[in-house]
Parts: sequence; structure tokens; C-alpha cells
Amino acid sequence: MDASFCSSQSIGDPRGCFVLSHDKPVKTTSYNTSIDVVDYVENNQYWYQSPFPQKYMALCFKLSSVKACSKSPSANDFIGLVTELVSNLTMVIESNNLGLEVILDGSGAPLDCLMGLWNPLVSTWIGHPWEAIHSNNETLGYNRFQVVDLPIEPIIPGFLIDLMCLESPPFGKFSGPNASYPVLVWEPSNQATIDSVAQSYIDCQLKHSSQSFAPLRYATNIDPAQMLVYQGTQTSRNSWNVRLDSMSPENSKLLEVSPISQIPENYFGSLVVVTEIEQILFTITFFTNQSSVYYYHLLVSKGEFGDLYQSGTFSLPLGDRGQLLYAKMIGNQQLLTYNENSGYILYSLELNNSSLLLDFKPLVFGVLPNDLGASFLSSTLDFINQKTDSNGTQSLEVIQYYSSSTCSFGATTWSIAISPFLEPLSVQGPTCLLSNQSPDFQDINTMSAINSHNPFSPCLYDGIVTFDSTSKQTISGLYVCIKQDLSFNVTSGPSVLDVGGNPQLSMALYNGQPHVLLIHDQGYCYNTETRNKRPSPRVCESTASTDSNSKVLNYAYGLFSDFLIHIEQSLILSACDNTILHGAYDQGSYPSGTLFNTFDYITGNATIGVITLHQGVSSTFIDYSACGAPNSHNDLVLDSWPLYPSLINIDK
Repeated sequence: MDASFCSSQSIGDPRGCFVLSHDKPVKTTSYNTSIDVVDYVENNQYWYQSPFPQKYMALCFKLSSVKACSKSPSANDFIGLVTELVSNLTMVIESNNLGLEVILDGSGAPLDCLMGLWNPLVSTWIGHPWEAIHSNNETLGYNRFQVVDLPIEPIIPGFLIDLMCLESPPFGKFSGPNASYPVLVWEPSNQATIDSVAQSYIDCQLKHSSQSFAPLRYATNIDPAQMLVYQGTQTSRNSWNVRLDSMSPENSKLLEVSPISQIPENYFGSLVVVTEIEQILFTITFFTNQSSVYYYHLLVSKGEFGDLYQSGTFSLPLGDRGQLLYAKMIGNQQLLTYNENSGYILYSLELNNSSLLLDFKPLVFGVLPNDLGASFLSSTLDFINQKTDSNGTQSLEVIQYYSSSTCSFGATTWSIAISPFLEPLSVQGPTCLLSNQSPDFQDINTMSAINSHNPFSPCLYDGIVTFDSTSKQTISGLYVCIKQDLSFNVTSGPSVLDVGGNPQLSMALYNGQPHVLLIHDQGYCYNTETRNKRPSPRVCESTASTDSNSKVLNYAYGLFSDFLIHIEQSLILSACDNTILHGAYDQGSYPSGTLFNTFDYITGNATIGVITLHQGVSSTFIDYSACGAPNSHNDLVLDSWPLYPSLINIDK
């Protein structure tokens, strides 16, 4: 930008400046600059110190009225500013031995008078000069073009992939044993487009099986988690996106003749749990299909992102007592479920080694009595502890949270003996924690709860309860103190955390700290092509808004303690949160998810995995949010993507 514009950014350089914006900047907005980029790299060296995975930074310069090789004062200023930026970045990288490579792009590509500048940085190649596809001629500067960067055509997304495949060898110098960089394509958002491009590249590899190919990579304006999930239909190496068949033939037939082929709301009442038995990862998805019976899909893999084998669909013993609201693994081989009628079942899971199937054996079941004189509008369960008394009887300690017409938010602590001859015992409560005057609790649809022992807290356990408001389309959180005698009180909240509905919480320990995943539907997409590129408001200036048509599935991932801080300080979750990762991972309805301990398949290091389940979108779905449409599926969809727990609060 020229000096006049840069003065609005408090930059007094007469040559002008570089600001970070895809579309043309406006003076009324304050932008980050190239100076900020250098400072960011220098101040956040820990992001770049590890050589694996290799990290790249593309400097995509845009010129509107100035021509870089016109020899005008503005052109000379542009060249001088680029030279200064490259020099400053190179100095920071080399002096600190950082694993970061800078790549030239856009108007900074080494063409014409720029050919000999900014060596040894390589550049993207977007079809020009065409001869560089096969040549590394240094005299002509073709050696600088090493990163193929292909646009996606609107009608045939993989057209340029198909065209490059016709070259001999396919993709010229950009593939084969000497290729150092991946093949890039531009910023698809819809899953069908992502699939089409991937399929073109896979087909090319199949046609030329003796040829080695560089990996395919996507530039993206959607959330990285969502991009990985959408790629899961083509590969299980980095993510899963699996479409399940959960409907009986009779119900499938009824849905086919539906005017809009739209599944009724919460048709499946689905939940997902994960367990590892004898080094085999079992993913269990519970569902009903408008019948009185609960079923489960059993999926088997060797760890997260291994090849996924669908063992079959089975009926759940005693699974005919109402819609499941809660399912949790107690250790690796016990499963606790809770339904809408306050019924509970504790199962023992036993592996049949010959068939790799799990046998579900009910150990104890019953109903938690309701002495309120009013039915629950919403409720959930939260497992606290498993203990053994002096007589050797084992029991589960759980908290039942509820909302009713007489109490906005209440709780009861129960002791459930693992014995068919003993009734559940009320340890504390029922206690009304928030009166019916609270407007936030008037139309709750879903509640979810987790807890964590905190030796530095006056409470025996800190609890987090999330719930939605159907009319407001918001998700709120409560901080509950669970005391030594298992009584409780609300410490903070309710605090609005996000827009959306049907929240589900999950927790797993990593390096001794509880990590939390919150997922929900009806969310907001901060990262879209329009919102990322527009000059104003920028992404971190955006405010999440409610949308009755939204099918966006949001995630929020961070430390338990940081979720408590958000509730205590009434902080809204966003894509620009300093402590909690927040974004979109798919589109659909009624999600369920679980965090679990696993191992990174590349490094072998301990990590945390995530698997989610949701009701897919219909064939008539319109992506009003412009968040990136998924492939339609009138059934359940299983997703998984990598989390990076070591990066949570790395700067603390």
C-alpha cells in the first residue's frame, strides 16, 4: 500500500508498507503488517523449532496499479520492501535455526526483472511460464519454480489435475523422486469438490503406478479440522469421515417417499463411546431408528486413523427403556448408560477373540427415583467415582443433574451398588441449585456434564455443566463445586459460552491435566472464504450470530481449568480465543463425541484422540452458512481428526 494508506496504520515509511488482507484493504480498519509477521516468528520460535513437520510460509504479494518491473518509483519501493522483508525473515530463521521455509507467491514470483532477486527462495508455479513444468533451467529462472499451485475449476474441479496428468511424466518436475514439495490446489470448501480433486489425483496415480507422486495438499479457508474430516472419505490416514447405515428397510422406505427426504429431528438419538481392549480400538455407536430397540454399530481399528473395519450392527441388551442421554466407559470394559426415563444400566464388555466382537453383559440396572413431584424437562448423568465398601460391594457414585417445572437446575448424588439386589441410594439431594426464576433454563433441550478432581480447589471435584436454550439458540455453562460429602453448589454461571444447541462434553487426561472437548450443532463458522478474505470486519472482530438454518458443528478444545475461567469470567468462545481451540469440523445435527487416550500413529507418542457421531444432512441441504457443505447422508456420520494436546497453552 502507498504511504498515504500506511499513515492510517501508523506507519511512516515513505515507500509504503505491506498489510495482511486478501481483498483490498480499507483505511478504517487496522491491519497486521509485514513487520508484525517478522515479530510473530521471532516471538513464537517454539512453533518452528522442531524440524518435523516442516513448516512453510508463503508470501503472497498483490499489486493493483503498480507493475513490479515498470522501473517507476512505486515499483522500486515495492522491490525494496520485499527485499527488506525477506532479509528480516531470513535473519530470524537462520539465527535461531528455525524449521520454517519462506516461499514466494503472487506478485513476488521471480518473473522478468524479479528473476534474480531473493535467492534462494523458491516460488509457486501457477501455469506460467509453462516451460518450467519440465525444466529447472537456471538461466531462465525456471529452477525457482518448485511448488505447483493449481486453481480449482468451477465445473470440473479436477480439470487441471487431469491436464497435468497428461504430461510425460505426469506433473513434470513437480512429481517423481526429485520433487521436494507437495502439489497444492486452491481453497475448496465443499466436500464434493475436495473429493473430486482427490479422486482425480488418485486416478492419475493408478494410471501411472510405476511413477512416484508428491503428496496432494489443499490451501484452505475452512477450519483445518473440517478440511481433514472432509478428506476422510478418501483416506483413513489422517482422519475419518464414515457414513453408517442405521435405518431398517421399513424406515428407509418411508424416508424415501418423504417430500424433502429429511430425517425427523433427533431421529437416531445416537451416542458414541470408544474403548481399547487388547490393543484393539473399538468404536461403538449407539442408536435407535424410531423403534423401541437400541442398536449399536461396532467398528474396529488398530488405533486412531487405522483401517476401519465395520464388524456389524447389533441390538443392545435391555436397550428398550427410552432414549439414551448418556453413555460412558468406566475403565476399558464397563459401560454405564442413562436414559430419558432415569433408567441406568451398567454393562460388562467382554472380547470374543475369535470374532473380534464384544459381548455386552448387564451387571446391574434400575431406575433412579424421582421424588420431586414433577417430571424432568431435561437431565443427564455424570460419573464421579467407583468404590468398594468394607463388605466388598462395589458401587458407582454419580450425579444426576436435571431441570424441571419446579426447579431450573438441580442435582442428586446417587450411589449405585453393582449388585442386582440393592436399590440405588441417594447420598445427597435432590437439591435445587437455581430457582425457576432463571430465564436461561426455561427451554433446555440438552444437558451435559463432566468433573475433575482438583487438589488445589476447596471442592473435592470441580464440575462443568453445559446446557442449551432452544429459543435463544445459545449454549451456557455452570461451574459446580462438588464437596467432600458429595453435596454441591453453583460456584459460577450460568454464563453464555457460544451460539448453538445440543452441547456434549467429554474429557481425557493428558500429562496429568484434564483436557476437555465441547461439541454442539447450530453453530457459527468464523472461517469461511468470505469472512477470511473480506477487508472488514476481520475474523477476530467477528461476532457469532444465531441462525435457525445453521447445521454447523462446532468444537471447542482446551484445558478443564480454562473452561472454568470462561464460565467464571463470562467469556465467549471464538476462533480467536487465546486458550481454547474453537472451530467447525462438519455440518449436521445432534452430535455426540468422546476424547480418549491413544498414540500418535507417526511418532508413537501418547496423545488424545477424538471421535464424534452426528446425524447427516439431507440431499436438499443448502449451505446458508457458506461454511463448506458436506456430502449428504440421511443417516449417521462418524468423524475423527487429529488433536494436538501438546500445543494447548504452550506459551504458559
